[in-house]
Amino acid sequence: MASSMDIQILESDSDMEDSMEDNVLNSSNNVFPFPKFEKFFKINIKTKSGFKFLCLKCKKNISSNQSSSYNLKKHLKTVHANCYKEIEKHIKNFGLGESSLKKTNTIQTKLTDNKHANISQKLADKVIFDFIIDTVQPVSLVDNPSFTIMIKTLSPGTTVLCRQTLMNKIADNFKVMKDALIVELSDISYVCTTADSWTHNRRAYLGITGHWLDPITLKRRSVALALKRIIGCQTYDVLANKIINIHKSFRIHNKVCKMVTDNGSNYLKAFRIFGEDNAEDEIQNDSQHVLEEEEIGVDANDINEILEEGSSTNSTMLPSHHRCSCHNLNLIATVDAKGALNDEDFKRGGIY
Repeated sequence: MASSMDIQILESDSDMEDSMEDNVLNSSNNVFPFPKFEKFFKINIKTKSGFKFLCLKCKKNISSNQSSSYNLKKHLKTVHANCYKEIEKHIKNFGLGESSLKKTNTIQTKLTDNKHANISQKLADKVIFDFIIDTVQPVSLVDNPSFTIMIKTLSPGTTVLCRQTLMNKIADNFKVMKDALIVELSDISYVCTTADSWTHNRRAYLGITGHWLDPITLKRRSVALALKRIIGCQTYDVLANKIINIHKSFRIHNKVCKMVTDNGSNYLKAFRIFGEDNAEDEIQNDSQHVLEEEEIGVDANDINEILEEGSSTNSTMLPSHHRCSCHNLNLIATVDAKGALNDEDFKRGGIY
């Protein structure tokens, strides 16, 4: 008997605890979970799974989950349409729901707590510079009033650098990066470069990349060497001059073993006229011509003039040319395949 009574007492105590837990008002935390409905509801009972709200209009209890206000919204929409329209109007004007209000309160708290933690002007300039470069923003963004207000709001006491200062910083950083790349390339014996040109918004551009093997790790290294604007037409001589000048600016004009381009006629002609392969053919032809006329006699020439002529010739020559394999395959799969369909020999072969 004693044991059964003890069991009954324990069960009744457990039931009382569950009942008390289900019916305790949310006195420890009086923050309304769904701020936009606070005007029309109040927390009546806090349960394990959520809340029971009391509608202030019709005094009806509405159950709701802790993370969802759907039942509250449904009650207002079906029973109190005017109240629901008022909430919708508030959201439309201010764009604030319970989730956005919670986020706003959190952000405001963080800003208030860190109001004295201002960053230095040097760090602010660096952050703005990195943002402009990494996101490829126009330099005119720093003159935008909204951008200035945003920076001064986030970091009071700092100023936004002007457009000219930003452009000077970009030029200085470019020089530092270029000088570091020149130093790195000075220890490399062989470099392969690629070139491609295109037109966008009636403006022509030339892009050149460089590739080499690290002498220690033997890993391939790749960099973007230049992106130059081409004024005028993309003729073979203009392209050749641009490529030669870019190679010289990085001091690799005597290290480029191959240059890869597409099969554009302007590139093919540029390397046919100014390329090393063409120069070697001319040297062979000249040597044969000299042997044939050897009987005529030998003229004495100044050695300095010969050396100067040789150096000037090498400085204006393009490296050995290599046609892009991917572009070749693309031409085979498009242009050549289309032409084969109209070829009589191909048709007679019965391939398709």
